[in-house]
Amino acid sequence: MCKVSVVMTSYNGEAFIEKQIRSILPQLSQADELIIGDDCSGDRSVEIIESIADPRITLYKNEKNGGLNRNISQILSRSRGDYIFLCDQDDIWLPGKVHCCLYSLKTDDLVIHNAIFIDQNDNPLNETTFQRFFPSSSYLNNLISNKYIGACMAFRRTLLTPLLPLGDNIPMHDWYIAQHALRYGKKIKTERKELILYRRHRGNLSATAEGKSTASLFTKLKWRYDILRKTFFYN
Repeated sequence: MCKVSVVMTSYNGEAFIEKQIRSILPQLSQADELIIGDDCSGDRSVEIIESIADPRITLYKNEKNGGLNRNISQILSRSRGDYIFLCDQDDIWLPGKVHCCLYSLKTDDLVIHNAIFIDQNDNPLNETTFQRFFPSSSYLNNLISNKYIGACMAFRRTLLTPLLPLGDNIPMHDWYIAQHALRYGKKIKTERKELILYRRHRGNLSATAEGKSTASLFTKLKWRYDILRKTFFYN
């Protein structure tokens, strides 16, 4: 068992993934791991990851594209750390992120931190994630409108274990994990420091890429039903 597992999904991320990986590795000890699940990228993502050749990186290459939820569920199940850090392929971690989050996780079950929006050229967009998505401490409020961004979350393995495998009917893994923590009264730290540069561009995989969803009303209601059902009857 290692101390920290950084969990990243990759898919056609060649433009940014090397910069992200190289922002993470200096913050990890030699006993920690960066575990990456590649979902059949058609670009140079896998080549770039393998070229870094760091023993702390474990790369899983999916035989077929299964989508973000299945990919993240698989690599979360394979992670070994006592503390789990969710990670996007296209952001940049700022120095001190791991240290700051681990300090909070001494007493808290989950930490959600602030971040600075940047564009595809690394230019700051003069807005932070907390200005647009400030996390709520209310299960109901966050069920109505999720404000927990996975790329800004870290949590104890004890929070994650009963949720695995996440299942294919979960709309967003970060939303589900946050709702579980809120539902069962877990200790959540809201860290106002900006600890990553959070990249927004047209190729984002996350549903918060543009701050709004284009899903139908039926789909949005089903998402909330699935989250509600899973958080109350997950076991």
